[in-house]
Amino acid sequence: MSQVLSNSGRPVGPPRRDLIHLDRQHGLMLYQHCVVGACPARHPDGRHLYVVAPDEHLPDGRVRTARPPVRSAHAADYARTVPGHQAVLARSPAPSGVLGRLFEATATGDLRAREDGAERYVAYSDHDTLRWTLTSQLVRDLNDCELVDDLDPRSEPSRHARRLRLGPPLTRREGRQPVMTTPLPERTLLPGPPYGNVRNALRELLVIERSAPGASTAVTPTPAQLTDLAGQWVKAAHTCAADMGSVTQRARWQTLITAVETRQDAHASAGTDVPALCTALRDLLLAMLEYSRLEPPVTGISDYLRSRIADGTCPPGSPLGVARFAAELRLAPVSAVRVKLALADLEAEGVVESTSNGIRVTGTPAGRMERSVQVAQWLRTLIRKGVYPPGSALPRVADLARPLVTPIPVISSAVALLDDEGTVRSGLGVRAVVVQEPGFAVAAPLDLTTVDRRLTLAGWAGSDTSPQRVRETCRRARSWWHHRIAPAPGRVSHTHRTLTSMAARLIPAAHAHHQPHQAQATMRRAAVTALTPQPEVPQEQLWRTACLAAAVLELQELAGDAA
Repeated sequence: MSQVLSNSGRPVGPPRRDLIHLDRQHGLMLYQHCVVGACPARHPDGRHLYVVAPDEHLPDGRVRTARPPVRSAHAADYARTVPGHQAVLARSPAPSGVLGRLFEATATGDLRAREDGAERYVAYSDHDTLRWTLTSQLVRDLNDCELVDDLDPRSEPSRHARRLRLGPPLTRREGRQPVMTTPLPERTLLPGPPYGNVRNALRELLVIERSAPGASTAVTPTPAQLTDLAGQWVKAAHTCAADMGSVTQRARWQTLITAVETRQDAHASAGTDVPALCTALRDLLLAMLEYSRLEPPVTGISDYLRSRIADGTCPPGSPLGVARFAAELRLAPVSAVRVKLALADLEAEGVVESTSNGIRVTGTPAGRMERSVQVAQWLRTLIRKGVYPPGSALPRVADLARPLVTPIPVISSAVALLDDEGTVRSGLGVRAVVVQEPGFAVAAPLDLTTVDRRLTLAGWAGSDTSPQRVRETCRRARSWWHHRIAPAPGRVSHTHRTLTSMAARLIPAAHAHHQPHQAQATMRRAAVTALTPQPEVPQEQLWRTACLAAAVLELQELAGDAA
């Protein structure tokens, strides 16, 4: 925008890009569009480029800014408007708060500005202050910030292969885990015809196909234009296939090439089936069009999946969904076929196997007996922590299925294991009872009037604990376990701490409404689940987080309207 007006009242002169209309700022920050072109500013690796001022850096390594992101093509020009600027590539899951002026009610019922009337930052979690704030701009907290040294796009070879040269990462909060333990494969342009040339060939084929006669039993002379087009792109396809590192991808291309050559040479002297040749050539061109996209190669995706399996993120027997990994790698929908080809390569190596339910990691998954041992160990921990003290009865097996997100037969086997070792006494149709001397020390039950302080320290400060947010977080954690989805370790620990904060708020509300022994056992079970250190095995972390999510939902039901 410009602040200089001509005689006719129109703005003239160079634009003032450091100034932005409030409505425009809200839309650009909400959808993370470019501040210059108002177009999507998403970087190929899923991050966004921000140009920020030095005073917007927080001590913990994050950046809090109200400046919308910018595309790399406009970054160098826009950076000149920010004094002492720093360019960072960062992630921002959602707006964290707003800038606005605070107001208060007077004795007469009017509103007046508080303090000096200056704008200040108000977090969305500060509900009491937010309701008295006249907001003006959205604010985002940027995570995983990485400095960008060079903003000039002219030094890159092409606009499709444009990359920002990165500097050292900014200081991160100590103890914080990265979002991904396995780096995503790099997006590269593979050697071959450019995307635009292949697209033009498809258009040319469409014109030929519309002018060709319909399918019939008699063959017709092949148009010279179609023959030249097929010969040109079959030769280019042979060149591309020779450079492919994926065996499955090379075999797929060879099948497409053979289909074109067969229909082209079958009746070269008398003619050929023109519609069939057009269909085969179109399939080949569509494969070449996808091949020319700026996406990770099939070999890179294979290495990524192999690393995820090797580090235990995808344990033996876990499903490997194409859509899941396509979303994880941020592939375009048309490029999801690369994940299928990568899985086919791994299947040929014996790393994965095809089953009636899809593709899974080769190996035997954790069986029922092993799960029974894990559940029995966790029940033993709950007894040791005083959730079920000596002499008390465990909940019925059917009632334990929901909080432990485990099938009833597995829980029955776990209770039988505890009975065999003498920790509980159980019988047919009788609830299991903890013996007076279980063979290990039992701690005193947690004090429900003070446990919320320990939970608050273990959780996230300022977490959103609204009822809707509680349900969404619990649904996500339980879905991870039910579908055996292996998210990044950082997401699991973050969700566990978020659920811990929710338990810290819900336990006092539930304790004020319910005093029965069963309700208190539920509250103590939720507190113990939140405070017990997470196991090292990723699948056990998922299960423990799902157990905490089930406990938080029970707390929300106990708290009722107070939640």
